[in-house]
Amino acid sequence: MIVGDLEFKNYKILAELGAGANGVVYQAVNTILQREEAVKVWRSRSSRDFRNKIEQGLREAQKLARASPQFAVTVYSAQEFGGALIATMEYVAGKTLKWYQENSGPILRIQLAEVYLNSIVHTTTESTRHGDAHMKNVLVFEEKKTKHDTVLRMKFCDFGTSIYSGKEASEQRHWQIVRNTVISLTHGTENQEFCLSVLDKNWPIGRKMAMDAYAARENGIDFSDLDIAQMWAAPLKDYINDLKILEWQKAGRVGS
Repeated sequence: MIVGDLEFKNYKILAELGAGANGVVYQAVNTILQREEAVKVWRSRSSRDFRNKIEQGLREAQKLARASPQFAVTVYSAQEFGGALIATMEYVAGKTLKWYQENSGPILRIQLAEVYLNSIVHTTTESTRHGDAHMKNVLVFEEKKTKHDTVLRMKFCDFGTSIYSGKEASEQRHWQIVRNTVISLTHGTENQEFCLSVLDKNWPIGRKMAMDAYAARENGIDFSDLDIAQMWAAPLKDYINDLKILEWQKAGRVGS
């Protein structure tokens, strides 16, 4: 693996997993440990991008490293190398949530939206708030529970580095992206229009509760990050539950 003019030793590239404005992610073999890992290289991919990719990559790697490994890929190392920031991390053999959006039926997509929202709630803290929680940054994979039982799980593979003007703007932007992702993932379900009308009424209420909780916390009242995230997520949770019930009724899986 060559970065700049230097060889990043002990890694053999197998494939490019994805590329974006901030860099490239590779599937690679750690030849010392004899295991597959993901390697992300942050570097400018546009002559008009003047952001410091080393600082940007470091912030993202730090956020990812602080997140629970239950919901995010594990970061093994991060270092400046060859004029870039390189992070080695857990390789997850799965497909993105975007793939499932385009290739799955409505009931499965609603179930995945529920898992996604739960993952968001448990990774939304002051230090790990997601910068760009869209579907291409979420990996879905099968986990074996027993010999005959598997479940779908998901992990964030990119935590973003977006910084907005102040805590409130960052919080609202984060949850707006989450809202849009849940709505996009469940697009095309027969009852979405009705459920969206209910969500639109309740969304400002959840937002106000969360912002009031932040203000109360500044005055010493004990609201945890999880408490506040659940307030934000409550209208979306109700939206998903309503959709699930209505779709299951249509499919004859629950009583009408």
